[in-house]
Order: sequence, then C-alpha cells, then structure tokens
Amino acid sequence: MWVNGKRPPLMIPPLVMLIVIIGIAVLITMVVTSNQTAHDEALRAKESDLMQQLKSK
Repeated sequence: MWVNGKRPPLMIPPLVMLIVIIGIAVLITMVVTSNQTAHDEALRAKESDLMQQLKSK
C-alpha cells in the first residue's frame, strides 16, 4: 500500500551499489589490461623481427 497513491522512491542498498561499482571497475580494468597485453605482444613480435633482420645482415 502506497501513501497517497504515489510509488515510494526506489531505495538501492549501499552494499548493492558498492558491488555494482566494483564490478564495473573490474570490467574496465580487464578491458584495459587485455588491450595493453595485446599491444605488448605486438611490440615484442616487431622487436624480434627487427633482431632477425639485423642478424641476417
């Protein structure tokens, strides 16, 4: 039963909000880390290619 026919404001418990915020932060961190790892692997491959070229000369 709502007072005056109005719906009460939706109250989200602080613990739920904390869990949601931490979840979003973890997802963002995972995406950034995976992009950085891919970038590092590409750099290592480029470096090894350059080393091979220098050794073959």
